[in-house]
Amino acid sequence: AVVLAEPLCCPSGAAAAQQSPGADGDETSSKVCGFCGVGGVGPEAVGTEVPGSGGLSCSDLFGYAQTLQDGTGDCDAVVLAEPLCCPGAAAAQQPAQDNF
Repeated sequence: AVVLAEPLCCPSGAAAAQQSPGADGDETSSKVCGFCGVGGVGPEAVGTEVPGSGGLSCSDLFGYAQTLQDGTGDCDAVVLAEPLCCPGAAAAQQPAQDNF
């Protein structure tokens, strides 16, 4: 039963398992969910509770995202929290404004 918590507690091991090619050699399916990109969760948001997540923090979601494959429904759902958790994500989603 403890092994079931491994993806949440040990994201580096889960990420390594996700990044290795599958038995059929299909390397495209092993890309890890890109939640917060390479920068990770912003230091000011580490303990921030994500609304609608059942009490999970940004840090919890980052660890969970490392266990997901990119392009899956679960990954897409986690990515919705990027504006709250990831530095620069909110600015990147803002439309450019004209300075007239």
